[in-house]
Amino acid sequence: MEQEPIKIVIKEDEAAPFVPENGGRDVKGRVGEAAKKAWRSEARKKVTRGVRKGAAAVAAKGGQAAQAAVVQRAEDQARQRVERAKTRIRETDWKAEAKTGTGRGLRWLSQKLARLAERVNQSQIEEKTPEDLT
Repeated sequence: MEQEPIKIVIKEDEAAPFVPENGGRDVKGRVGEAAKKAWRSEARKKVTRGVRKGAAAVAAKGGQAAQAAVVQRAEDQARQRVERAKTRIRETDWKAEAKTGTGRGLRWLSQKLARLAERVNQSQIEEKTPEDLT
């Protein structure tokens, strides 16, 4: 059995070139009009509002997270300072500190008393008359 070749016949009506239904408006104009219509649509406005709200929420959460991190770090540093101060207080030899402080205080007092004694002696010498010296 031999097969017969298939023939495709195109009628004259079907071979006519494509003519747009809108009277020949160009594609660019239609695309621009469709874009304007989409931009003005309520759906686009809703999506834009949602994106803005979402972005604001993300920014707010990010700000809160950053603030929490800063606060946490400040608290940690304060705790560390307190611990260092406690350690320094525990490790300080208070007996030696007291001796050193007392020694400084006594030296200062001794200097002041020496100056006072000089002033008293000086005034006694000035009060004596030449008759008292003979």
